[in-house]
Order: sequence, then structure tokens, then C-alpha cells
Amino acid sequence: MPPDAAAFFINSPAFAAVGAPNARIVAEYPARDLLLSGWLLGEPVIAGRAAVVEAAVDKGRVVLLGFRTQHRGQPHGTYKLLFNAILLGSSQRGAT
Repeated sequence: MPPDAAAFFINSPAFAAVGAPNARIVAEYPARDLLLSGWLLGEPVIAGRAAVVEAAVDKGRVVLLGFRTQHRGQPHGTYKLLFNAILLGSSQRGAT
């Protein structure tokens, strides 16, 4: 996956995983100039925040996706994040 990707964000969460010992930020929104097209309301709310977070929970893990990786089948560049969360989830610690 390229280092930068466009994501469709609508009424979605942005995460603050600062100081969480079992969390790893996988992707984050830029600190400024977030808008690629359309319109943006509330840029300061998501600017610089985590968009995707992976965290260890008990014997497993959770992947938090803060935007619609599959929105209407259009964002092919972000499908990898969804598929990796599904397919690779059981290949890590706690796999049965």
C-alpha cells in the first residue's frame, strides 16, 4: 500500500491513542490540508489524529478503522486495510 491514501470520512471517529501501551497507530490524518475534494466541516477535530489503530486486547487484538474503507465500493486504495484486519487477525497472537 502506498504511504498516502485518500479516505472517505463521514460521521466517523478519529482516535487519540496517545500513551496507550498496547496500541499502535497504523494510519493517521495529516495535521493540515486534509481536503482532497468536496467539502470538509470540522477539520480541526480529525487533523493529526489516528485513522486506523491496532490494539492488543486480552489474548487477541482489535483493529479500529476510523473511516469507511469500503464506501460504496469506490476507495480501492483502502480495501487493503479492511482485508488485512479480516484475514490477518487470526494469524497473530491468540490464534486458534
